[in-house]
Amino acid sequence: MVTQQLAFEELKRTIDQGEARVVTLDKAIDDAIVQWRFAPVVDALRALRGVNTIIAATVTAEIGDITRFKNPRQLMAWLGLVPSEHSSGGTTQCQYRFKFPQKCRAKFPQFGEIR
Repeated sequence: MVTQQLAFEELKRTIDQGEARVVTLDKAIDDAIVQWRFAPVVDALRALRGVNTIIAATVTAEIGDITRFKNPRQLMAWLGLVPSEHSSGGTTQCQYRFKFPQKCRAKFPQFGEIR
């Protein structure tokens, strides 16, 4: 029983330390964004429901300068979003499907296509 309690306390301490690291890193990212030239983009993304600072900063850093895309279609292609349409009778549904690039499919075959 004593060894189980000791193992539990060690696991709890490890979780607490991990959570403290996350808080420290979140604060460092928040501080860095203030001086970043893409800070307005991060703020705009944060205005979307469900998008926090980390997600907004990651998306912005990954895409970079959005003006490098001549039109939204180029951005969507770069993101791997493929438009699709389903029609039946008088109804039409348009949607985008995410497709991994071929090089990623070889590493992660289970994620070949996400709807």
